[in-house]
Amino acid sequence: MPFQIIRNDIVKVKADAIVNTANPLPTYAGAVDRSIYLAAGAEDLLKERRKIGPIPVGEAAWTPAFKLPAKYIIHTVGPAWTDGRHGEVEAVRSCYQNSLRIASELKCKSIAFPLIATGAYGFPKDMALEAATSVIYQFLLQNEMLVSLIIYDQSSLDYSSRLFTDVKEYIDANYIEEQEQQAMQAASEGDVTVSGDIFHAALERGLLTPETADRISAHRRRLSARLDRLDDLKNEKESTEKGTDTASLEKMLERDSRSFGDILVEMIKARGLKNSEVYKAANVTKQTFSKILKSPNPPRRETVAAFAIGMKLTVPEAEKLYEAAGFAMTLNNKFDVYVRYFLSTGQYNIVSDNIILDENEMPLLGARV
Repeated sequence: MPFQIIRNDIVKVKADAIVNTANPLPTYAGAVDRSIYLAAGAEDLLKERRKIGPIPVGEAAWTPAFKLPAKYIIHTVGPAWTDGRHGEVEAVRSCYQNSLRIASELKCKSIAFPLIATGAYGFPKDMALEAATSVIYQFLLQNEMLVSLIIYDQSSLDYSSRLFTDVKEYIDANYIEEQEQQAMQAASEGDVTVSGDIFHAALERGLLTPETADRISAHRRRLSARLDRLDDLKNEKESTEKGTDTASLEKMLERDSRSFGDILVEMIKARGLKNSEVYKAANVTKQTFSKILKSPNPPRRETVAAFAIGMKLTVPEAEKLYEAAGFAMTLNNKFDVYVRYFLSTGQYNIVSDNIILDENEMPLLGARV
């Protein structure tokens, strides 16, 4: 996945480049800075850092990583927070931009960031996250690299309260939790009329006995076969009425059996987009995108939703994409309600969307197939 959130100590994270919120002078102080020096080997790292000299605010430079599980340490100097009117936001954005530029020049395949300047420098965490997600999103639209945001504790995330003040109200107003619980209960009691999503959710949560699961599965197979037969009869009737030949009917049936990848490519072309634009905006790697196009099986719900956001679909268009993958975009699936919110409010920055999902313990959008 091109962007991911990791809850860990940054000195333990494996990446080609680790970003350090550095002191502007060749010394170390502060939580992240000090921990990186001590873990890398303070004497060796300080010797290399002195060769660089002072680093201006917003700029970055690199050294070897020594004992860290990385190749490089990128040292960047964040701004001290005053009131937001002294170029602090622009400076912290420059920290991310210059660090990513150096990582590209070093041909890094992965980079790990802390939340720059939010410690001793006092930069507000919500504004820091806004700056970070904006820069990272724009970078990933143009580049192939695994970017990780390292969150040491849950208090580091204080994001959606500022940027999406109505998200919780939207979820509360649209999520049908009581209906979901009732449907889950009905599924556990063997109700064969529940939706496929509810059936699979009940199965994953261990609410179904093997006998009940087999009975519902058999019913769904019979129902699917009956619907397929009705579709065949309808197509035959329409072909006869319109005088279509056997070849035309075969073409129609062939279109009906298109894979998710086929439908996805058609939607991308219809919107005048390039494949690379979509998979990057959807937080999906080139390799995974290629596998999805070749596979007869659809990807996971999180990946389908990511493509909907990557293509900037409307909610009705996203519902059709879900259907192509065999899902229903329902209001009794909380993840889907978040996706509806992002689409209906035009929140297409998948990096910031994933931070909101992570904060609310939802699956992340992207490349799980």
